[in-house]
Amino acid sequence: ARGGERLVEAYSGMLVVKRGEEGSEVPRLGVRAPAFRVEVVDTTGAGDAFDAAFLLCWKLGLPIRDCLVVANAAGALKVARVGAQESPTLGELLSFLSRGGFADVAERLAQRHKANNLAR
Repeated sequence: ARGGERLVEAYSGMLVVKRGEEGSEVPRLGVRAPAFRVEVVDTTGAGDAFDAAFLLCWKLGLPIRDCLVVANAAGALKVARVGAQESPTLGELLSFLSRGGFADVAERLAQRHKANNLAR
C-alpha cells in the first residue's frame, strides 16, 4: 500500500483528504465530493477556507457529503480571489452552490445555520 493509504488505514478518527481538481473525500466512510471548476487566481488561504467550511457544516450536523461539497465550494471561491483574507461569506457560498447544481445542499446549510442561530 502507498504511504497515504497506510495513513488512512491507521487513522481511527475523521480523515478528510483534499484532492484539488479531483475534489475531496473521507476515505474511511467511502464518501467523495467533486471539485468545482473555477479560474485559479491565488491559492493562498484555500485550505483554510476549505477547513473552516467543512468544520462549520460538520458542527451543524450536515451529512458528510454535504460538508465536503460546501468545503470544496469554499476552496473554489477562495482560489478565484486574490488575498488570504478574501474567504467567501455564507451568502456567497449559498449562491455558488445553487448555481453549481447543489441547491439542495445550499438549502440544508441555510436551514441548519438559521436553526442554529435561532437556538442561541
